[in-house]
Amino acid sequence: MEEPSAVEEPTIFEDVVETSTIATDLVNDEAADSTTSSVDFCSQVLTFNRDCTLVEFTVDNLKVLTFNRDCTLVEFTVDNLKVLTFNRDCTLVEFTVDNLKVLTFNRDCTLVEFTVDNLKVLTFNRDCTLVEFTVDNLKVLTFNRDCTLVEFTVDNLKVLTFNRDCTLVEFTVDNLKVLTFNRDCTLVEFTVDNLKVLTFNRDCTLVEFTVDNLKVLTFNRDCTLVEFTVDNLKVLTFNRDCTLVEFTVDNLKVLTFNRDCTLVEFTVDNLKVLTFNRDCTLVEFTVDNLKVLTFNRDCTLVEFTVDNLKVLTFNRDCTLVEFTVDNLKVLTFNRDCTLVEFTVDNLKVLTFNRDCTLVEFTVDNLKVLTFNRDCTLVEFTVDNLKVLTFNRDCTLVEFTVDNLKVLTFNRDCTLVEFTVDNLKVLTFNRDCTLVEFTVDNLKVLTFNRDCTLVEFTVDNLKVLTFNRDCTLVEFTVDNLKVLTFNRDCTLVEFTVDNLKVLTFNRDCTLVEFTVDNLKVLTFNRDCTLVEFTVDNLKVLTFNRDCTLVEFTVDNLKVLTFN
Repeated sequence: MEEPSAVEEPTIFEDVVETSTIATDLVNDEAADSTTSSVDFCSQVLTFNRDCTLVEFTVDNLKVLTFNRDCTLVEFTVDNLKVLTFNRDCTLVEFTVDNLKVLTFNRDCTLVEFTVDNLKVLTFNRDCTLVEFTVDNLKVLTFNRDCTLVEFTVDNLKVLTFNRDCTLVEFTVDNLKVLTFNRDCTLVEFTVDNLKVLTFNRDCTLVEFTVDNLKVLTFNRDCTLVEFTVDNLKVLTFNRDCTLVEFTVDNLKVLTFNRDCTLVEFTVDNLKVLTFNRDCTLVEFTVDNLKVLTFNRDCTLVEFTVDNLKVLTFNRDCTLVEFTVDNLKVLTFNRDCTLVEFTVDNLKVLTFNRDCTLVEFTVDNLKVLTFNRDCTLVEFTVDNLKVLTFNRDCTLVEFTVDNLKVLTFNRDCTLVEFTVDNLKVLTFNRDCTLVEFTVDNLKVLTFNRDCTLVEFTVDNLKVLTFNRDCTLVEFTVDNLKVLTFNRDCTLVEFTVDNLKVLTFNRDCTLVEFTVDNLKVLTFNRDCTLVEFTVDNLKVLTFNRDCTLVEFTVDNLKVLTFN
């Protein structure tokens, strides 16, 4: 019996390879629901679906061909290694040699990668445009999606870098930038050994020129010079308009200029010698960093200094303000050159008002005479102790001995106080009427403004106290009131040992008679008896008309009367 199927299989394989359509998922899904059968031809085995469509072709139990349910090819395998892998529509996905991918394809069979020894050599976009070209797994060329060049690399070091439009961005040698470009290919930097030599603006105008990474020339955007530098020390500094700002030697300013090139400072060994205003008029002249002459903006003199000590100081109009010797003021002047002070050894001797009238005369820094602005005397002082003090009108205010006031006067020279050993003896009203007479700083007599007596005091204890009209108010013994009087001198109380004995109404009629501070007799205002008390216990109680009300023994009522 002949076996035509085994003889004709290679022809079928060729046809299938050319017309295959991938259906890997369908084979997996539908094979599970279908009954398969196999036919063994020695070491070659064919596996079929229930509907006789081919599933696998196996040689020595190794799959050689794998098919979808519709007989489209899925895999072609050699020695159990995939050589070709197909999509469901039989378009190629991968081509593999020794189990290493050589070619990888998109679903539409466009190339994605070309690989040698499992290293990517070419990488493609979906539209087959080149993305990378790689040698020994190192990128040599990198492309944009439109196949324009992005980088050119040697030994994995960038040599050329491009913008998306293929304009140059960087040129690099040994991974060091040599040239850097703007997007429009204009030069930005030129570098040697990774040190900037030239730096450019976007419009290729020069910004810096550098030697050994030290700036030699610095430029504005318009290529005008800003700085000239030697050994990284500024020698010349310029404004934007190239006018000079500074001239420097050994990093020390020698000349400093304004924007209009007018001189500001002249310096020697970093010490200012001359300082100028913007209009080149002189401000200071300095020797050994010490000011010798200082000038106003109009070059008029302000100070003349010797050894950094002011000798002469001037107003803006050159009128003298101070004359100083050894840094001690000798003469001080007003703006109009009138004298303010005359000083010896830094001690004021004479002090003057603005109009040159005398204010003080001082000896050994102690005021001797002090004057009002009109030269009238204010104080006369001996050993810095006031002896005489005067009002502005030269009337006497105080006479002082050993810094103790002896006499004090009102503005009109009437006496206010007479003092002995700083203790007031006599105190007077403004009209010279007596207020107090004091002995040993204790008031003896105190007077009203009209000189009528107010108090008579012995040992600082009041003995007699008077009303303003000199009528008696109190008579006191040992600071205890004995007699107290109404304003009209009628008796109010008679007291023994500070205990009331007799108390009177304002009309001197008796109110109480008290023994040992216990009431004995109590009277109505008309002197009629109210109570008779023994040992503070009522014995007899009377009506207002002196008729008896109660008789009490030991505080117990014995008799009660209507």
